[in-house]
Amino acid sequence: MSETAPILSAAGATREGCPSYDSTMLKLTPVLLVSVFAAFIAPTGASAASPHPADAPEAGVDASVRPGDDFFAFANGAWLAATEIPPGKERVSARTEIDDLTRQQITGLFDDAKSAPAGPIARQVSDFRTACLNEDAIEARGLSALAPRLAQIAAVEDRIALVRLLGSWLRADVDPLNWGVYDSSHLLGLSVEIGNHGEPDYVAFLLQGGLGLGDRDVYLSSDTTMETQRRRYQEYVARLLALAGFDREPSASARAEAVLALETAIAREYGIPVTNTRVSVTPVAIIAEGVSDCAGRDAMLGVARALDRAAREIGINFIGGYSALVHKGATPGDIALIESIPEALATTERVCSSVNIGSTKSGINMDAVAMMGRIVKEAAQLTASADGLG
Repeated sequence: MSETAPILSAAGATREGCPSYDSTMLKLTPVLLVSVFAAFIAPTGASAASPHPADAPEAGVDASVRPGDDFFAFANGAWLAATEIPPGKERVSARTEIDDLTRQQITGLFDDAKSAPAGPIARQVSDFRTACLNEDAIEARGLSALAPRLAQIAAVEDRIALVRLLGSWLRADVDPLNWGVYDSSHLLGLSVEIGNHGEPDYVAFLLQGGLGLGDRDVYLSSDTTMETQRRRYQEYVARLLALAGFDREPSASARAEAVLALETAIAREYGIPVTNTRVSVTPVAIIAEGVSDCAGRDAMLGVARALDRAAREIGINFIGGYSALVHKGATPGDIALIESIPEALATTERVCSSVNIGSTKSGINMDAVAMMGRIVKEAAQLTASADGLG
């Protein structure tokens, strides 16, 4: 599905994941292309009502809008006007409809599996879901399922016992270097893999398991929205503690306050904001080919620094596009950009670079492979003081 599918958002809802049509390439299906052609030859002032079935792609078209004036409104206007945001949701899009249909289909599979003979995986999954939905049985068991774990915690009397307990709970369920998995379902998460400083042996990475509110900024920001989120989270934790029987002195509210204070301290000391704002421009080598002033390595470095300044001024963490596509061969502009990469990365803070040296259809440009081996080594040497991060 194209990323330009319309999204209807409630007032005040975040616009994250809702790209503007004027900065994103629209992917046109053959049906939509026919609709566009028809709209160009239709008389001005045609009715916005669609003659197509409600579930047809063309049904969202607003024929009263000329495509050349506002293509987004033309392609999606009827859908936006006819669609209401369901209660309890901030936004709705075509993906919402797909998600709802998928949930219905999965529920149907669960229901069908109830009648399967005992033993098969499908029946086991269905029984597990049924047990999760049986609130009466869950309430009747109370804290019995947690009793062994709570007893372990209660038995901790010193730091050595705490370390042993945490060690017994460790699971290799994080992967910070390969897949970017930082959160564990336990207090601490373990990963054993090749280090990032050239260590000859495998390295053990011990990660704090994650925070209830996720991002570090939620704990530290003075924004009123974040403050409200922290207050509601503390109330939620207090409610959970009370339901679990921890409502004696100190009270559940006081315990929840201590939980939030601990998480805030962890966020301040160890939290890493993993969400960055990033944009990418057309590969610079392609643009530079047609501009005489951009010929040569020094000119390319000027472009890299200009990109870095632009990213800093508009508050972007990273800007991509300092790139070349050489899978089919390299032009003088490609070579100039590639030769400038080490210094460009060493002298900028926000510029990201890439070189495409192969594809399934064209194969691998081995000359580019040899060149990039040297370039990567030079870049590593120039950025050694920054742990290889340009």
